[in-house]
Amino acid sequence: MYIPSVENRKRRQRREREVEKMKKERRYICTVHGEIEDLADLILSTDLPAGYRREIRSAARKIKKLAEEARDSGQAMEDRLRDYYDAVEGLGFVRFKENG
Repeated sequence: MYIPSVENRKRRQRREREVEKMKKERRYICTVHGEIEDLADLILSTDLPAGYRREIRSAARKIKKLAEEARDSGQAMEDRLRDYYDAVEGLGFVRFKENG
């Protein structure tokens, strides 16, 4: 039976607090993708145990590649939404916000 060490438990709790804080902040999707890429770079630059080095680095490279693809897809989506928004405004429609 696996019993997490106190250090691992504290690390997990700290990460959970960070995740909760991120949920409360408004963040742009491209910023999140950039942070995922940074974390993958951190993993790639870390001295890893020899027995798992190849598998972990391979997974980190895949994560980085997927984050880059997601960032590019998100940017394309945002660009299309801007085009749609501009087209709708061009037709004379105006967006009214209730709270300002």
